[in-house]
Order: sequence, then C-alpha cells, then structure tokens
Amino acid sequence: DYAYIRDRGDFFEKSNFKFVDKWKLDDWYMHITKNTPLISKVLLKNPKLIKVHSYMTHAGLAPGVVNIKPGQILGIEPGKYLNNYRPSNITSKKGDVQEILDYYRWFVGDDEWTIVEQVIAFCILYPGEKIKWACSFTSAEGGGKGILGQIIAAILGHHNVRTQVTFGDLTEKHSTVIEGKQFI
Repeated sequence: DYAYIRDRGDFFEKSNFKFVDKWKLDDWYMHITKNTPLISKVLLKNPKLIKVHSYMTHAGLAPGVVNIKPGQILGIEPGKYLNNYRPSNITSKKGDVQEILDYYRWFVGDDEWTIVEQVIAFCILYPGEKIKWACSFTSAEGGGKGILGQIIAAILGHHNVRTQVTFGDLTEKHSTVIEGKQFI
C-alpha cells in the first residue's frame, strides 16, 4: 500500500492518497512491530517497495509510477515519479441542462460565460495541460458560485477540485491549496 517519495522523505499511502512521514507510520504500526525494527525501516529494506524521486499530479498521465523523459514536461526534471492523480469516476448522462446554462449566462454575462465554458471544456478535453489564464468569481453570497463549483467537481471528480478558496489561500507563501487540484 506504500510508495517512498525521496524528495519528501515520506511514504505515500495508495489506498487513501495521503502522505505519511516515517514517524507517524512508525507510531501507527508500533503495535505490530513492538520489539522488531520500525515499520519504516522494514519497508525501506524491502526490495518490492516502490521508490520514486518525487511525485506529481498530472491528469494527462496514467496514475501510478511514471518515468519522465528530458523535456517531456516543462519544468519537471527527468526521473521516476509517482503520479497521484485520481481520475473522475463520473460518467456522463444525456439530459437537458439549458436552464443551468441560461442562469450562468445571466449571472456572469454572455461573453464571460463563454470564457468559463471554454475553461471547463479545456480541463475535460486536455487533461494535464496547463492553461495560461483563469477565471475568478467574486460576488455576494447566494449568487451560485458554490453550485458551479459543485457541478465542476462532479465533472472532474471531487478530489480534483477545491472550492471556497480565498485570494490569500492562493497567494500566501508556502500555500499548498493548489497541490493536486485540477480546478480551484
């Protein structure tokens, strides 16, 4: 269930998509190891343990261990990575959504809604590709921002979307709010 991420010095639990440091892992399994070596040592000595240089969340690559070649992804050094992206398990269903589209055209304006539709479509059509611009919604409570976020989360997968994020959350030093997210 674990992979070791060298750059972090942490283990990644594949069953729940969480990082666990050695001390927490050792503490958690202390009832099993008792007088034997700590579980982190046992895992690290096991040749079957998956070990990677670092991790990434990339919707355009298969989840799991990926080998990145030089120049394959701008800004990413070549090497062995764990891609912790989780695809959406949502399947599309035909239906009339015109009422929703009409509301958001009214809410943000025709031209602006066209841009929002393009952003959503880009995330679906080109998973993992970086987009060079973004939309930001700021309005009084009750306008429909949260519902739009829920709709997008249903499309991309709730674990790939983060709603209710402030400007400060995005810009503060050492912010991890965007880590692993496809849409905020």
